[in-house]
Amino acid sequence: MSARAAPAGAIWGSAPFERIAAGAAASHEAVVRALDLVPGTRMLDVATGTGAVALRAAERGAVVTAMDIAPQLLDSARAAAREAGLAIEFCVADAEQLPFAAGSFDVVASAQGAVFAPDREAVARELARVCRPGGLLGLTCPIAAGFPFELARILASFRPGDREAWLRPFAWGDPAEAERLLGDEFALAFAELAAPFRIATPREGWGVYSKSFGPLAELVASLGPAGRAELRMRVLDLLGRDVTPDGVVAPRPLLLVVGRRR
Repeated sequence: MSARAAPAGAIWGSAPFERIAAGAAASHEAVVRALDLVPGTRMLDVATGTGAVALRAAERGAVVTAMDIAPQLLDSARAAAREAGLAIEFCVADAEQLPFAAGSFDVVASAQGAVFAPDREAVARELARVCRPGGLLGLTCPIAAGFPFELARILASFRPGDREAWLRPFAWGDPAEAERLLGDEFALAFAELAAPFRIATPREGWGVYSKSFGPLAELVASLGPAGRAELRMRVLDLLGRDVTPDGVVAPRPLLLVVGRRR
């Protein structure tokens, strides 16, 4: 595992992710549907977080291995699998250095997970390496628009040295970049998904993200009182732009990437 893995895992595991994962359920359903899973399919869920995709795949009869860089998130995923009576193999691992033999899986998936790893080329190589010839790849990737992108730009302004890290995931949401990374090894197809962040009020939205999204929780903890107040105000303002009669409905566009291994 890379030297950055343990610190990154600690940050991602520093907050309970379940509420954010629940809000992205439509994207998890979309990627699982796109993979046409049948009982016995060997599937790897990369950067599983609290296990949303892995659980759905196992319910369809897939033989699922799920990995993540954050042990604390895997503990939550294991608990959810036990409660559902699902047999899933969980392991701590890094998306840049997957601990599996070449061609181990019929299907490889990641929903807004692997895109956060620093080395895009390494992640792309590993996704291809562990997927058997003729197997399927399914990814959901954030597009550089909407609430998550504007939130990332706000967070980057508070820690400019980490700007690239905050904005990195959105590169995967550009079909041209996805093709560059994966097109030599996979025949790719793309579709856009609308998975808005829905919450009752901007204040509740701030509460969910500041307490449940590890990187934001870590940033909040690192700021003084004035910095925390300014960050809160700016996020409340951002969410306030998307208030509707039904509460906050903040756009969260995603790119669904489905690939057939060459």
